[in-house]
Amino acid sequence: WLKPHWGATESTCPPRPSHYWRGMHLDDAMSSVSAGLSELRRPAGVTQSSLEVSSVTGLRDRLLREARSERARCLEVAEAAERRRAELRGNCHAATQTDPVAFADGTNHSSCVPTTTVEAVSATEAGWSQRDEAEQAAALRTIQSLGQRGNQSRFTENKVAELEAELRAERAARQELDNQVSHERSRKEAAQQQVLCLEYELDGKEAALQVAERALERRDADLQQAQIQLRTLQEGTAAHSILSAANSQEARVKALMSQLTECERQLELKDQHISRLLNVVRQHRGGLPEEVSTNCGSERSMPLSMMSTSAK
Repeated sequence: WLKPHWGATESTCPPRPSHYWRGMHLDDAMSSVSAGLSELRRPAGVTQSSLEVSSVTGLRDRLLREARSERARCLEVAEAAERRRAELRGNCHAATQTDPVAFADGTNHSSCVPTTTVEAVSATEAGWSQRDEAEQAAALRTIQSLGQRGNQSRFTENKVAELEAELRAERAARQELDNQVSHERSRKEAAQQQVLCLEYELDGKEAALQVAERALERRDADLQQAQIQLRTLQEGTAAHSILSAANSQEARVKALMSQLTECERQLELKDQHISRLLNVVRQHRGGLPEEVSTNCGSERSMPLSMMSTSAK
């Protein structure tokens, strides 16, 4: 499908099979197309453009299959043409055109494949048939379409790269949010643990307070009982002291009464003695008995008044 130029003689160039040059140029074209589509073999990983990536992948596979089939067909055509040229010319050797051929019909070609415009050689001189010419033109059009699709694939690849960059940014933001959520969750769990610890501590303090209240109540009951016992003891002591005081007063009164009785007895004895003396004196003196009896009565009344005062 690369049209050879047969204008040179066998002395200008060493003999070289024409299918060698065709295969080499076909390999170069396939390499350029494969290089343009090589990055599409990896998965895109973009959720928003999964449909576009799947379509690009299907297009890549279809293009590769078409290119392989076209290459095999072109190689077969080249080998058949070489065999026919060998039959027509025998052992002649000629130089070949190594650059891709571009026709001067104004057709737009891909910029990824270098082209050279040459004059078309008649089919009878080249040994090619009209079918070979048509196949060559179809192969060139296929290469051009492959180049255009390669450009489209590169554009799609750039778009996929941008989407992947956005996806990485979104993933980074999501990772940061996940980290923040994890941090907040850990802080919440720590706060819950702290609240539980405080609740346990509060329960312990409430239990201790209840125990202290019960102990205080028991102490108050013991104190009240002790106060009652003390009051009872004080009342008993007061009654005993009053009773002992009354007993002591009664004993004193009895002692004073006995003393008074003794004094009265002594006074009676003195009165009797004085009476005897007065009788004796009256017998000896006639005018003195009344005065002596008066004085004796006054003396007797004075001790009695003194005794009653001391008893009181």
